[in-house]
Amino acid sequence: MNIDIRNSHLQVREHGLVAIHDGGGTRITCHSGTFWITQEGRQKDDVLRAGETLVVGAPGKTVVTALSDGEITLTEPCRHHEKAAGHAWWPTRFRAVASHAPC
Repeated sequence: MNIDIRNSHLQVREHGLVAIHDGGGTRITCHSGTFWITQEGRQKDDVLRAGETLVVGAPGKTVVTALSDGEITLTEPCRHHEKAAGHAWWPTRFRAVASHAPC
């Protein structure tokens, strides 16, 4: 299934998977549940809990695995900030309140 990533709210069942291809800069916001995030090229995985957001660090495949039933939102990369920084986004984690800041 292909999803329009501009702003996709997903309900994912325990053990369910969401694969993101070449999603550098995509924000993953967890509203409920717990998710395990694996990014291609990174040796360390991340765990995302309700109220947390993670920004995918680089192009490549990112796999989001639900450790419990939960809800996430995928938001497209904010290209304004990426262009201003002069480089691709690196993995960043911040509280969900900050994830809704305008580009």
